[in-house]
Amino acid sequence: GGGERMGGGLEFMSERGEGAAARKFVWVTAAGVVHGQIAVSRARTELASPGSSFVASVKNKSLIPLSALKVGNAVPRGVNLTSSHVLVLFSDKLLAFSQLTGKLVEELELYRPHYIPPPNSAASLFDTPAAGIVRDCDVDCLWIYTAEGQIARLTMTNEHVGSWKVAAAQGRFDLAVELSGEGEMVSRETILEAQAEQCIAGRDWESATMLYAKMRSKPVETVMLAIMSWCEGDEELSQRLLTEYLVRRLDLIAEDQPMQKTIISMLCVELYARRMTRASKELPGLKADFSAFILDNLQYLDLTTAVRILISHGRYDEVCELCSQAGDVMRAINLLVLSGQLKEALETLEGSLAATMRDPRLQKDARLKQVAHLLSETTPMLSMFAPRRISELWHDHRANPFIDIDVYVSSLVAFARGSQKSCPESVRNEAYQASTWLLLEIIRELNPQRNIIGRGNLHARDLLQILLELHAERGNEKGAEAILLLLKESSLPPLRLSGLPDGRTGTGDAHDEDDLGFALLACSNGRFKRLCVEIYSSLGLDSEAVALALSFDPPLAESHARHSSRRDLWLQVAARAAATAPPATAGDAAVGVAQRSLGVLRVEDVLPLVPRFSALGAVVQRAALAALREHAGAAGKAGARIGYAAVRTERLREDIAQRKKWREEGHGGRGGEGTVAFGCGHVFAEMWFLRKGEGSAQRGCPVCGLEAIDLIDKGI
Repeated sequence: GGGERMGGGLEFMSERGEGAAARKFVWVTAAGVVHGQIAVSRARTELASPGSSFVASVKNKSLIPLSALKVGNAVPRGVNLTSSHVLVLFSDKLLAFSQLTGKLVEELELYRPHYIPPPNSAASLFDTPAAGIVRDCDVDCLWIYTAEGQIARLTMTNEHVGSWKVAAAQGRFDLAVELSGEGEMVSRETILEAQAEQCIAGRDWESATMLYAKMRSKPVETVMLAIMSWCEGDEELSQRLLTEYLVRRLDLIAEDQPMQKTIISMLCVELYARRMTRASKELPGLKADFSAFILDNLQYLDLTTAVRILISHGRYDEVCELCSQAGDVMRAINLLVLSGQLKEALETLEGSLAATMRDPRLQKDARLKQVAHLLSETTPMLSMFAPRRISELWHDHRANPFIDIDVYVSSLVAFARGSQKSCPESVRNEAYQASTWLLLEIIRELNPQRNIIGRGNLHARDLLQILLELHAERGNEKGAEAILLLLKESSLPPLRLSGLPDGRTGTGDAHDEDDLGFALLACSNGRFKRLCVEIYSSLGLDSEAVALALSFDPPLAESHARHSSRRDLWLQVAARAAATAPPATAGDAAVGVAQRSLGVLRVEDVLPLVPRFSALGAVVQRAALAALREHAGAAGKAGARIGYAAVRTERLREDIAQRKKWREEGHGGRGGEGTVAFGCGHVFAEMWFLRKGEGSAQRGCPVCGLEAIDLIDKGI
């Protein structure tokens, strides 16, 4: 601190540590002594004077009138200040006035003219009148001096005693708190309570609340009851003040009182949850305040209780945030499931997923990973209670590249297949319907260039096989047929069942047989005979297909036999028809199959399957006779053809013999030297024949075209 002496009786003083920003002054004027405080602050551009960046203002200004000085016409020789008093110096005395009240609190005699003190009594301080009072800036003390050079150092003790009471009475409680720490041991909270009572008297509830929050000794429950009594009928104001009080009160509780901190923290959570539930315009600010509260006090919260409180008010975003800060969102869901609050558990999961996707603090991949983790962790727990909703959540996030479909299959699909025998059948049915729906949706939307779903190890073929198994175990033949149709029509590279259910155009790849074999096994387990027939046919096992079809649908067996046109298959159909028909109509049934085979079977093929001919019915007899007449006619035609062939053969033999004879007589083949002769009698000069370019390989007469037979003596 330091002082500065100016003309005209103006003095300044700065309190230690306060600097130039809070400077006290005292000034002698014609009206009396003026004192106060100059507050200095950095100025805005429009308020600052040229060349200055500060603005000063006077506050707490007071006047000590000349009448209060009680010195007649005497003129003050000087004025100065201490921390709490204004000092006015006259030639013979020093007066000390309280800065708070302006009242004279001390009078010190300095000089008594023409006075001779009695023996053994104290003399006056000075022998001559006082001339002035100054401040020593180096040691921050006051000196009184005379014109003859006498000086005395002024020391004041206990000048703050009782000052805080005066300041408090004047309503200057900040000053009272400041003064209470010097010179007198007084409770700071006594002043705060006095200030709070003044605020309460003026119905300034907010200020009173803030003052109570600074008091350690005031019981929390007492203050809470007081606040509720002030705000009776205004629940919104009551909850706001209680929240502000408790949040600030937490800062005053020592670290060695963790239980007290936890209790107050939980009260704050309850208050925040209530206020956020009812708020509308103020909700964003409340959410921000609650986030800051969690960040500051997470270590004192009992997470389980806090989650229960937030869930009871439907604050699922805050549950997600709280559990995220604590790194344990599963705790909330576990707690709800164990307590039977399944609806709330689902809502918590949904809220957590939505909040995670909206969280601006996370990068996109981080959000997707956290969502995938939540789904993976909660699906095994919740699928047995709400399989449809869990499937819908997986469906909503099916594009997430971090989702592992294995988790869904190993939990909800396994549950649908009856792994939890104690669960009601209705829930298992729901799980079956939900899982088949979701897997089909995933398969239908699967990119042909990307066969693996998410980050799991399951291919599209695996999912289809799982679906087949589910339908087989549930006896849903229509569902299985739809899967086989999807296998047939799918363009996905790993789906190779291109011959199902009615085609015969397999790829020939080894995958065909593998997939068809698995499909056959699943359909066999489900007793889907019609589908098994189709698969047998696609595998080329027509005998097995017809045999199985005959056991439940003979027309289907005929259809497959007609498609293959194999005689043995039609014989199976005919034998089955004869065996299952009444004895009187067994022949009719067998003959009917032969007639429907479109020529593959004849009546005689099925005669071994019918009784004796004499015992046959008229229809069978007529059919048999017609068949025999047809055979007889065919045999006659064959005999006629054989006779014609014999005549032609004999003529050929005679022709050969004749030509052999001609050759022996020199009329055929090559003639005499230099000639070429043919059996027809035409003879040509050999040279001419060769010039014509025919060569010796000429086999026919150039005139009539009769072929020459060179080796007539060799067998034909």
